[in-house]
Amino acid sequence: MADGQTHLIGNLVLGSALTATTFIFARDYTLYVFVGAVLGLIVTPDLDIDHATETEHIMRMVPVIGVWFMAMYYPYALMFKHRGLSHNLFLGTIGRVAWTLVIVAVCALFFSGLMQLFGVITHPLDTLRYGVLLLLQPALLLAWWAQDIMHYTLDI
Repeated sequence: MADGQTHLIGNLVLGSALTATTFIFARDYTLYVFVGAVLGLIVTPDLDIDHATETEHIMRMVPVIGVWFMAMYYPYALMFKHRGLSHNLFLGTIGRVAWTLVIVAVCALFFSGLMQLFGVITHPLDTLRYGVLLLLQPALLLAWWAQDIMHYTLDI
């Protein structure tokens, strides 16, 4: 079983390689792959452990967003036992994507009124639709899943 630093380095290398390869061969998907690689890097299977992961230590240093991230994923950590369902090759990733979709939905509905006020969107549910459509892009999901596969491989 790898330590947190090994997971972080392995996922940084894989995410960089995936993003660079996509940029060279399928430029239109680069943003989706990049976002998926970043999500796979920060929303890891180890979010269910009792103590903070390497990624969570890094996220804590980001003003406001770090505290928000920790608060949003704390219930996830309480719901899953470490190395249980969250470490399943398919269901683990699906669970983290689903939890992230819930967070996107809550934030979209919260901020949609503000965005409508400034004319960025015309209908509050547009924010929700854009967030969900982005998160469900196949290239993004594949990059996120690849990051999870790297995590599981390093745990062997």
